[in-house]
Amino acid sequence: MTVLDIVFLGITTIFVILIFESFNSAEKRHALFALILYAILLSFYVLYRVIFPLYLTPAVSGYTNFWQLIVPYSGSVLITIGWMTTSEFNIRNARKQHTINFLTEVLRGQTRMDDLTIIKSFLPTLKDVICNDIAQIAPLPIAIRPIPTLPPFKFGDDAHLLCRSLDRELNLFEFMAIGIFQKDFDEVILKRSLRSFVITFCNQCDPYVVFSRDGGKEPWSNLSILANNWRRNPNPQ
Repeated sequence: MTVLDIVFLGITTIFVILIFESFNSAEKRHALFALILYAILLSFYVLYRVIFPLYLTPAVSGYTNFWQLIVPYSGSVLITIGWMTTSEFNIRNARKQHTINFLTEVLRGQTRMDDLTIIKSFLPTLKDVICNDIAQIAPLPIAIRPIPTLPPFKFGDDAHLLCRSLDRELNLFEFMAIGIFQKDFDEVILKRSLRSFVITFCNQCDPYVVFSRDGGKEPWSNLSILANNWRRNPNPQ
């Protein structure tokens, strides 16, 4: 066994680990890229160990020029690597665009603006926390509801406007958290834009979330994990 054989064995071990980890992550396409790169390395290894020795005996190989052997194959390899690089950039750009579209809807959607108005009528400051039998503090605009006042909110009252608004807002950020964990959203963009708001909102809604989880249910679990991650690591990177 030569030094090259030992090096190739080490490279094989590394690629096996990378492929296994990629299959168990959200970025499963990286496993395909790793397989393709390993196939390229394996082919070069075969060229060196099998084809090159044949080339050294022209009577057997039929080749009269070294470049007749290596150039066509190297061109195919470069095309493959170029396709992989282009695909990765396209996926990253599409992810950023998808994230921007989602963020635009979050910041400008009329339904969400109405929900925030209803929530702020009960929680006017960032320090306020939702609690059972909480009373409305600020009246609602007539554009949202002809009658500006709402009755106190009790946990479990699904017909209350505040309950509906809280559920929609929590569901929206739960969807965002799932998209981040599945690598469908760009976490850096969303973290820079919404970190403070998401953490504050989760703190305000914590008693309501705990109440909703009675009976073994786990609503908004991905959002809770995301908020905890963002609390521990404020760095957007």
